Amino acid sequence: MLANVYDSLVQLLAGGRADTLRRATLAAGNLGSGDDVLEVGCGTATLAIRARTLVGACARVTGVDVSASMLAQARRNADRAGVRVELTRGRAERLPLSDASFDVVLLSLVLHSLPPDGVGRAIGEAHRVLRAGGRVVVVEFRRGTGPVDRLKATAMLHGHVAAAAADPGRLLTAGGFAAVVSHPSPLSALGITAGTRTPTSTT
Repeated sequence: MLANVYDSLVQLLAGGRADTLRRATLAAGNLGSGDDVLEVGCGTATLAIRARTLVGACARVTGVDVSASMLAQARRNADRAGVRVELTRGRAERLPLSDASFDVVLLSLVLHSLPPDGVGRAIGEAHRVLRAGGRVVVVEFRRGTGPVDRLKATAMLHGHVAAAAADPGRLLTAGGFAAVVSHPSPLSALGITAGTRTPTSTT
């Protein structure tokens, strides 16, 4: 049942700025025509569907999610939008995909849902499936540093996450990514961080 109302819930919790957040996320990934894109934890695939409009019909756009019901809704959303998105069931910590097969990997509000020992593995998997020069984008809750920050995260039903949120920049650097930078986010409770897999990096 959650899958049926998920998009509306996200829009509500984002204060009506969910689509603005999606645009900012894709801008951080510098998507271009022909880029093969993977969204990890794609949910109902709204971000992957928007990515399709940027990379063109000849590129590969793939969504992976652990939930069968979310993937079913994702298929309905893609059909409704008239776009092609490959949808696969799998976990962020063990992606059912080949090495060096994507130009951009998106992890939007995924890492906080993983067990502590799974976060590093998910970053490692993103690194593994990226081609040299590929980009990863992580969207996550910022660590709350005061009552206002905690209130903002609590309003999005994730106050407990913000209280102990990890630094995505450090996670990406530890995972072998270079040129790790923060990008502007339309929601102050969320951060957008991107990194690049360099040609000399190894999995």
